[in-house]
Amino acid sequence: AAIRSGAATVVVPDMGRPWLVDPIVLEGEQTLLLEDGVEIQARPGGFHGRSDMLFRLRDKSNVTIKGPGAVLRMHKEDYRRAPYAKSEFRACLAVYGGTNIRIEGITCANSGGDGIYIAGGTRPYSKNVVIRNVVVDDNFRQGISVISVDGLLIEDSVLRGTEGTPPGAGIDFEPNKPTERLTGITLKNCVIENNQSYGIWVYTGNLEADSPPVQIAVEGGRVADNGTGALFIQTRRSRGALTVRSTRLEGKRSVKTSGAFTVDIDTASPADGAR
Repeated sequence: AAIRSGAATVVVPDMGRPWLVDPIVLEGEQTLLLEDGVEIQARPGGFHGRSDMLFRLRDKSNVTIKGPGAVLRMHKEDYRRAPYAKSEFRACLAVYGGTNIRIEGITCANSGGDGIYIAGGTRPYSKNVVIRNVVVDDNFRQGISVISVDGLLIEDSVLRGTEGTPPGAGIDFEPNKPTERLTGITLKNCVIENNQSYGIWVYTGNLEADSPPVQIAVEGGRVADNGTGALFIQTRRSRGALTVRSTRLEGKRSVKTSGAFTVDIDTASPADGAR
């Protein structure tokens, strides 16, 4: 009710116990401040819908979610068995077609899908999204899934412990349609570790040659101790570029690109299999 009130700022206080909620729809033109120690938890026994998400934002602008020390938590182990229907879409936080979205300080944990999901809405992409000082931990499908966005900064964040269903990556860049895009993306000073498959997964096979060229830059940070390797890239017909600068990549790199897509990894990154 507070979120729906139209207030410019909504403060969620630490009451000394978790807030137990059903799926929450976020509003635009609002700052949501979670006090240190706040835990917003999916109501046990709820979230039976295959796409029930803890927080969902669709076609809204100018939204900030800030909560150093706060946690959004779901119940991944419950969703893996009856009476729950099988699904990989029960995300902690999903942004569809959002504009000027800021997510800072929170932890997104134990979801039945992705810790954070970013995609299009009425417009086929989100725009100007910043994720900073965030932890995504022990999610079912991905730490973060990036489907379609123009302008994304993920900075000083930790993406770890993904386990459950493929791809099982720390972060997955994977458009679903040719009209979607991955442009203006920077992953900066992040730690991506202990995920089931690859740390970074890039699959652009659903884009076409006339789709907007992919632009992804990885700067600093570390990608290590992931189950299959550090980096997976498959591009097929898409155009674009992925650059890696001063990032420690530990483990296998699987790179399959066309001539229209370049991958540039600087020599500061350890060779395949290095520790």
